Order: sequence, then structure tokens, then C-alpha cells
Amino acid sequence: MTALRSLMALSAFCLVANQFDARADHPATRPTDHPVTTQPTERRVGRTALAARSGGLLRFDLQSGGSIRVVGWDRDSVAVMSDADGDCPAVETTADGDGVRVRTAGRRNRNSDCDLRLVINVPARYDVEIDSKGGGVTISGVTGRFSGRTMGGALNLDRLAGTLDLSTMGGSVSLTNADIDGKLSTMGGSVRLAHIVGDVNATTLGGSVSRTDVTSRRGERQDAVRSSSGETRSTSPSGVVEIHKMGGGIELTDAPAGADLSTMGGAIYIGRSGGRVKVSTMGGNIRLDAIDGAIQATTMGGNIVATMIGDPATG
Repeated sequence: MTALRSLMALSAFCLVANQFDARADHPATRPTDHPVTTQPTERRVGRTALAARSGGLLRFDLQSGGSIRVVGWDRDSVAVMSDADGDCPAVETTADGDGVRVRTAGRRNRNSDCDLRLVINVPARYDVEIDSKGGGVTISGVTGRFSGRTMGGALNLDRLAGTLDLSTMGGSVSLTNADIDGKLSTMGGSVRLAHIVGDVNATTLGGSVSRTDVTSRRGERQDAVRSSSGETRSTSPSGVVEIHKMGGGIELTDAPAGADLSTMGGAIYIGRSGGRVKVSTMGGNIRLDAIDGAIQATTMGGNIVATMIGDPATG
């Protein structure tokens, strides 16, 4: 009986060993010295040109998202170049009534990568309408009406004329060298306006709005920096520093040409001023050191300490 049990155990061991050797020789389980590699993503470049006339409309309907660059030129045509990496849907460019439509469908897989870049040349006078799921927008050298939104990405606008109503859900905004009216907005990011003639309402929910060399239609200079907290900083044409806040203290080290400061609540300090000073706070101390000019200071609750220098007869 003992010999029979030993024989059965030996037979079972041999069966297990044979099964292990069979799995080891199978291609799916055989070890390899070669690393596993993936095929590179295919890059696709497309070019389309359509006849167009001045004053037409370029419409974007990018359900996949993608960066957009529109540049004006002196030809009666619209040229579209696409450059795509990853799992991007095809770009469809078609004549559309009075203009051209550029369209992409949504991504087949939301988790897939898609890097789509579009560069479009349009006649120098042309309207642009944008509906994009995301991606930066650049427009330069075009006169027309510019409208629409991107779900995320920067707006870079240069040498435009006409009207605009553009927004991004997240990204910085820059408008430069333009003669234009309208609205710009971002849900998060800074806004920069420089060398503008026109009435442009620019807003952000997170960041600052700066204006440099901006003149309204009424001829008023609007140079200023306004933060999302409600603070506005500007310098008048005569050099007077102007700071106005919804609340919080103001500290100004030097104001060579004078200052005009106000806050709804908080202390105010000026280290030195070479001109007239006008300051007010709804509650807080005011301290003015080395002021060479007239002083007008008001606080609803706090102390005022001021030191004047220079010749009172000329101040």
C-alpha cells in the first residue's frame, strides 16, 4: 500500500511539471529580452483653399477643440491649414453661404489625446465667429466683427478694427494696437489692453485688467490697472498716481507728481509726494510723510498725521 501511494504522488508531480513546462513554452508567457514599444502617433497635415470675397464670415464649430490662428491677407480667398497629432477627428472646411465654415466633430474617446492646430488666412476685411470646446485663439490684421467663445485658452488679438464680443472660460486676454469697440471677458486670467482707440469693456473673475494708452471714443484716457478684488491703479497724463479700492489699506512709497487715493476701509500711507495729495478712507489712520504740496485728507474713524515740506507759498 505504501509503494502504491508513492507511485501516485510521483505521477502527480510529473503531470504538474509537464503543465508548467508547456506554459513556459507558450508564446504568450515566454519571457523576452525585447522591450515593448508603441507606434508613434500619426501626424496629419491638411490644406484647403476656397474663393472668398471681402466682408464674408468665417465660422468655427470645433467640437473637438483646438488652437486657432486667423491672419488677414490681401487675397480674395480663405486658406485653411490644419496640423493634427493624436486621435483628432477630421477637419471639414466648406463654403457656407456668405463665407466659410471650419468644423470638427467631438472626440470619439474623451480620454484620448488630440492636439489640433489651425492656421487660417482670410481677406483683410472679414468677420469671425467662434464656437470651440477649448484652445487658444489668435486673430491679427483683420477688420470686421469678432464674436464667440472658447471653453478654455488665451485670447491674443492684435491690429483689429470693428467690433468684438469674445470670451474664454479660462485664460489670459490681450488686445493691442486696435481701433475697436465691444466686450472681452475671461473666467480666470489677466486682461491686457494696450494702444487702443475705442470703448472696450474688459472683465475677469480672477486676475487683473490693465490699460495702457487706451483712449475712449470721447477722447478720454483710460490707463489703469484693475484687479478682481475691485482695486484700480492708474496714472493720469500729468503723472498723478490714482488708487481706489473697495476695502483694505493703501501704501504708496513715492508719488513724484501727487496722489489721489481712496479706500472703503483701511489705513493710508504715503512716504513722499512732490505734488498735491488727496486721500480718504471710511475707517483707518492716515499718515503722510514729506508732502510737498497741498493736502486734503479725510477719515471717518482714525487719526491723521501729515508732514509738509517745501515752500508753503508755492505749495
